Amino acid sequence: MSIGLDQHEIELRPNHKNIRLLQDLQERITTRPVAYSVGLRGMGGECLCQVYLAAMHEHFVKNPAIRELEKRVSWTFWDIHTGEVDIAHREKLKAAIHAFVTRSPEHLKDLVQGYKDAKAIFDTFWDNIYADHFGSSAPAGRA
Repeated sequence: MSIGLDQHEIELRPNHKNIRLLQDLQERITTRPVAYSVGLRGMGGECLCQVYLAAMHEHFVKNPAIRELEKRVSWTFWDIHTGEVDIAHREKLKAAIHAFVTRSPEHLKDLVQGYKDAKAIFDTFWDNIYADHFGSSAPAGRA
């Protein structure tokens, strides 16, 4: 909201495809094996998302429109999700996952499948946003 977006306007136009994706994530977490859920939300949600958010932040702060608003922008979200605390959290999570796989290698298949599903869902989430705003699928060449 601090960059001038109207909360009421945003709430009037929810992306229903993404709401269904988030509901699907919740269902998967509650019905699949724990290792799958760790791959889905731990590796996919936490680690993958932090890398993307860091890249987004790098470009966001260079945007001329944002630079003009820089003093009034609330940076709390970015401080939390791209700062030292989140980086430390990601490293702890990676260490915990490594320890889990070392102790219980039989769960590796579920862990990897959860991550792969998270990556596919993540890509679909952003493709839906792109299509919602530009009226087509993601740009050609996006992997």
